[in-house]
Amino acid sequence: MKKIVFFTFLVLLTINAYAKDSQYITKDETATVTFTFDNAIIINGWFEFDIMLESDIAGRRLGDNQEYINYNYIYFGSNVYNNGNIQVEKGTLLQGDIAGSPLYSLVNVTDNTLSRVAITYSYLFESAPGWANVIPTYPTQLLHIAMKVTDNTSSPGFSYQQAMMIGQSYESDNETKFDVIATDTINNSFPYADFTSDITSGNLPLQVNFIDMSIPGYSDIEEWNWDFQNDGIIDSYEQNPTFIYYESGTYDVYLSVSDGISKSNSISIKYDYITVNTASEPLIAVSPDSLDFGHVWVDSTVTLPIWVHNYGVPDLEVSNILCSTDKFSVSLPQAKDISFTVASMDSQQVYIHFTPQDTVDYSANIIFFSNDPVHGVLLTDVYGTGYDFYANFGADQTTGDVPLEVTFMDSSAGDIVSWYWDFGDGDSSTVQNTTHTYQYDGVYDVSLTVEDTYHSNTITKLDYITAIGHPEIYTQDSLGFEYGVVYLSDISGDSIIVIENTGTDTVLVSDVSFINDTNGFHYSYNHMGIPIPPNCMDTLYVNFEPLLVQTYEDTLLITNNSENKPLLKIPLYGTGEYVPPASPEGLVIDIQGVNVQLTWNPVDSTIYGEPLTPDGYIILNNEEPYDEQFSFLGFTSDTTYTHVFIAQYRDHMYYKVVAYKDFEGKNIKYW
Repeated sequence: MKKIVFFTFLVLLTINAYAKDSQYITKDETATVTFTFDNAIIINGWFEFDIMLESDIAGRRLGDNQEYINYNYIYFGSNVYNNGNIQVEKGTLLQGDIAGSPLYSLVNVTDNTLSRVAITYSYLFESAPGWANVIPTYPTQLLHIAMKVTDNTSSPGFSYQQAMMIGQSYESDNETKFDVIATDTINNSFPYADFTSDITSGNLPLQVNFIDMSIPGYSDIEEWNWDFQNDGIIDSYEQNPTFIYYESGTYDVYLSVSDGISKSNSISIKYDYITVNTASEPLIAVSPDSLDFGHVWVDSTVTLPIWVHNYGVPDLEVSNILCSTDKFSVSLPQAKDISFTVASMDSQQVYIHFTPQDTVDYSANIIFFSNDPVHGVLLTDVYGTGYDFYANFGADQTTGDVPLEVTFMDSSAGDIVSWYWDFGDGDSSTVQNTTHTYQYDGVYDVSLTVEDTYHSNTITKLDYITAIGHPEIYTQDSLGFEYGVVYLSDISGDSIIVIENTGTDTVLVSDVSFINDTNGFHYSYNHMGIPIPPNCMDTLYVNFEPLLVQTYEDTLLITNNSENKPLLKIPLYGTGEYVPPASPEGLVIDIQGVNVQLTWNPVDSTIYGEPLTPDGYIILNNEEPYDEQFSFLGFTSDTTYTHVFIAQYRDHMYYKVVAYKDFEGKNIKYW
């Protein structure tokens, strides 16, 4: 515990302990002033205090024109180890340096007798006395002193003897006085660890109650770390813990405390503090010494273990174990008899069973009969309560459109510690009251499993949730397809119809057909009767293969279960035509005077290379080479044609020759 001492000019010497005395000393006096700390607190054998210096006038300097400062006769009489058990540190006033050399240094510790310790300081004095430190006009630490005290029966004391102390701005002033006052303020910077206990020795098992005696510093102690065997393992963080020793021996006890502010903890170790002996006779002990089953489901059975120990040297003979009520029963592992032997420092496990039959509190004694000479009949208390335990739940709604959000509320009974929901659609939850969204239509079972400390219970509600979906479809091809002219031996390319389920229920295509069934249009769909889930799509292919030379019109009907388009109608258009002759090749133009003669090779096949003899050839002409502006000039069944007088009137002309075939005797077909 730190005590505070002040010197001022007038020097105020304050010793923070118990108010004792007040005296005046001039600077030339060598009289000794003595104080006794009647209420001193000794921490782990150490007594600490600070000496503080304060000037009543600004500018006073420490050690003016003097070579050293000497504090004599700091003593504690027979209470102090003077052979090295004193610690003196320079305070802030003595810190600092001039040109790299300290202003003040600890010269020696002399006269180290049983009655006193002399502490001498000197400052580096050269030609300029101003190098000496100016004494502040507020309390400043001069020294910190710690001494080890061995005799707690008497109060420590302090004696101050002035010797060549101070000056006042290089002027002599023999009238300056020192006011020496002791106050009753106690100021502790750091916490100090200390403890005691209710007992320090006894037989196994030895229960010891430890009592914290630590003293706080500026702040309250917040942390306690106990090691009851001093093996480096912290056994407790409580302020006043209880510990049971189960092995004989002598134990050191360790305690460290911290206020959460100090840089280091205070530690107390008491060596050989606890002595644990082994009894010379059988000594029975049961752990735990009482057993509380807590809440147990009515008509169920819960089993908990206890241990029977022998802390004596001879064998412990347990002849019987009884229960004072039939709601509790006893058994041993491996179907052993209730009578058994426990060797010295050994244990035997025993099972206690509790079966409540009503929702009431139960208590009983488990009675152990043994050859322990002191505790031959040992009673252990057991407790338990029967209670109702079951799973149950409700919901804010059980029917609705998809997506259906349902809030489930737990209404189970018992000390529930966990919940497990199965919503029936593959999802689950462990939250007591939970919300779940059903994304697809259907009828779902819901189950809830709850657990308490010992049991689990499940309730399942069948067909509990009905989620209603609405199938809807969309297709971008609902306006139909125009295939144009397709030759009788050709098949058009596939037209693709995409059926997209944009609703919340499954779409099912039940039938695909044509209204007219003209045998010119065909579809391909391999998923008839296969559901299309929401946000999915399927594809149907349609083509045109004419069998006759004619115009085709039909409508494709797609029957489904959607609510918006249960009968999807897709118009289809196309024209069938014969395969035409091939184009004539080898066309030659020969100008003969004012006439132009055209010749070409005969055509003998269709455009697909099939044999064909055309009925004739059509000659077209135009002054510009644009297909849409060619005009009929004439026709011939031969492979030559003469355009008369054309050279007389035109300086250029374009010609086209095409073969034609009248397949049905109705109209000339030419290309």
